[in-house]
Amino acid sequence: MGATTHNLFSLGWLLPAADDVDDRIAALDIDSNEAWSELRQILAYKLTTRQSAQLFKKVNALTETQIGSLRLATARVLCVGAVTLEHIRRDMVLAALRHNVYLDLSFSDFGQAANLSFQADDSVKNFDPDLVFFYDDYRSVLACDSPGFSDNGAPKGRLKQVLGFAERYAVHYGAATIFNTIVPPIDGGVSDADLLATGTARARIHDYNSALSTAVNLTDHLIFDVNHLAAMAGYWTWADTNYWHLAKLPFHPDCNAIFADRFGSLLAAYRGKSRRALILDCDNTLWGGVIGDDGMDGIKIGQGSATGEAHLAVQKMALNLRERGVVLGVSSKNTDEIAMRVFKEHPDMLLRPDDIAIFRINWTDKAANIEDIAKTLNLGLQSIVFLDDNPAVRARVRKALPEVGVPEVGDNAADYPSLVIQAGYFNSTRFSREDEKRADMYTQNAKRADALEAL
Repeated sequence: MGATTHNLFSLGWLLPAADDVDDRIAALDIDSNEAWSELRQILAYKLTTRQSAQLFKKVNALTETQIGSLRLATARVLCVGAVTLEHIRRDMVLAALRHNVYLDLSFSDFGQAANLSFQADDSVKNFDPDLVFFYDDYRSVLACDSPGFSDNGAPKGRLKQVLGFAERYAVHYGAATIFNTIVPPIDGGVSDADLLATGTARARIHDYNSALSTAVNLTDHLIFDVNHLAAMAGYWTWADTNYWHLAKLPFHPDCNAIFADRFGSLLAAYRGKSRRALILDCDNTLWGGVIGDDGMDGIKIGQGSATGEAHLAVQKMALNLRERGVVLGVSSKNTDEIAMRVFKEHPDMLLRPDDIAIFRINWTDKAANIEDIAKTLNLGLQSIVFLDDNPAVRARVRKALPEVGVPEVGDNAADYPSLVIQAGYFNSTRFSREDEKRADMYTQNAKRADALEAL
């Protein structure tokens, strides 16, 4: 296994910058027939600040016709709250585009969340937001006079207040609200017993986040789990208080890109643009080694070696996604009978034939296989994610099928699960029992379609 490719702050699943990206951005013609393809290929790269600014000029104000020809959903979002977010407008717009959503952003004046809820604002009504993104901060939560809950479990203080804001936003503007979970203060934990005492800052923030999630789950509003994102980035890095005191920035600028990307993936989920299928390579992806050369006894899966355990973790990730309704497919350049033996007979395989909706194990070009899989599953290419260890294959699929999500995973299988998940392809606004059944439904339909094709 190679060196780790983890880099949450720089979006490690994107491609390193290519030498020709500047020229491609300069040449991008939004009104051309191929703009949808070229835009997605450019957004697959880690763009520099200058490149992002250059691209933003071309995509910041699209017409309805252009949005349609680029095959994008839309979202109009008003940002409110006692924090500063306007400095990352560009990051947020480009991240949303990466997730197939055209984001039209408006920002209220600092600290106007309450005023905008008390009476309708004409400028907001004219903007006509789909969503109000109410970004809250631990300082507002802890400043409320009620640190806990009443005896009957009803939330008090800040939670009651912000839920009231959301109700009035819906009345005045016809918009649902995106709430964020609260990142606790980095100096709020005095001892390891803080979560055990109801009055401490950590306990109050923990209780608030739990109650907020429960309350929002009963509404049409959304949760943006910023606290989880900050924990992954590292609280100490995330909540650099120097930037708060300087400009009321809620997090360190190093976190701008991952914040924007995760917000974009949430909008994709809201607009039905989350990915629905994961197509997997076999050799050196689901298992270590090449089955055609190494045989059943020579490939590595499971306990006993770092390589085998890493590939087992890839399979666990795939199964976890399947339990959330993500459809699994396999595209592998192999002899069908030889590769299928692994799925059917290898004692350490977690993925079995019944877990996979559709197999395409042959010597056909993988881009053609992916197109065939999408057609058989009756899914658009924007619904597909493709995981493959081979950089040449990844490049070929990105060029041939730019709407397919292809994470740049490197050569270390231990990184694959986290890179696929952190890319935000499979974000969702809700999770239901119906989601659990979706993968089975697609599997049955695909097997029925393959059986009819074989007649």
